[in-house]
Amino acid sequence: MTLVRQVDRMQEAGWIERRPDPTDRRARRLFLTDKARPVLGRIWDVATETQDQVLAALSPDEAEQLIDLLRRVHSALTERGLSRALHATIRPLMNKSPVIAAPVAEGTR
Repeated sequence: MTLVRQVDRMQEAGWIERRPDPTDRRARRLFLTDKARPVLGRIWDVATETQDQVLAALSPDEAEQLIDLLRRVHSALTERGLSRALHATIRPLMNKSPVIAAPVAEGTR
């Protein structure tokens, strides 16, 4: 299934709505509806469980190194204006450990 078809199905199910991008008339922005919130919560739960399993396989030093590398990738992509999607992807991992947590800007989750 294509990404566009998946987005169409999510819209048909009432989980998202498409809105015009105010800065690019060719683009549409996707917004979660209230109906999607419980599903999103479960997705975060699964992501956290997976993350815990991955980090459990690493030593504390390895986990710190991984987080450092992910932060560097994030910084490089941020400089290129690609951070929104990546930020949503790696933010939970970056914030997992109090030792290696990174501050996150408001409204990016």
